[in-house]
Amino acid sequence: MINIVALGYAHKTNFLKFRILEALFHSKEPLTTRDIEKMTGIQYTTISAAMSRYQKIHKRNGKIIKLPYIRRLEKKASNGLYRYKITKKGIEAYASYLQRIRRGVSLKRVGKTRRMETYGKFPHGPIKTEEDLKLLPEQLLPYYVMTQVGKEFDEKHGIDKATHVFKIEKRVRELRKEEEAEDFMV
Repeated sequence: MINIVALGYAHKTNFLKFRILEALFHSKEPLTTRDIEKMTGIQYTTISAAMSRYQKIHKRNGKIIKLPYIRRLEKKASNGLYRYKITKKGIEAYASYLQRIRRGVSLKRVGKTRRMETYGKFPHGPIKTEEDLKLLPEQLLPYYVMTQVGKEFDEKHGIDKATHVFKIEKRVRELRKEEEAEDFMV
């Protein structure tokens, strides 16, 4: 499976949360971290660590903020892994993040809104159809950040960030379609 972090790319603020919520939103059944890894291409340990942070946040002043976006189910999957399900608040957060990406603004929902490179380049409006839920790789590009490993890899092989991210997104989408076809045949 593709590992985005190992390839030298990470996610900007709240983009990882969006990708996890997206996988849970599009699934009809609860998912494990391994299932989400297959759907998104993000390493399962990164997903697991992020999901534990999304349960609650401990502030420095001692305040605890609960984030009820994802619910861990009591009954584990047959392989012994915990299963997760998106909540109503998670669906609202997913829709909010989706709209922000479609508009081309940062995913940071608190504070000042920052415009991304895609601001105003793509049409956006209310989400009415299944087609409105799909995003182009060009819309997702500003939400990835290069790590030092990624910069060195790109310089060594003479490719740029956009080309690399497009290849990753294309491969993840191909894997998702292959899995859907396999599920359909079973």
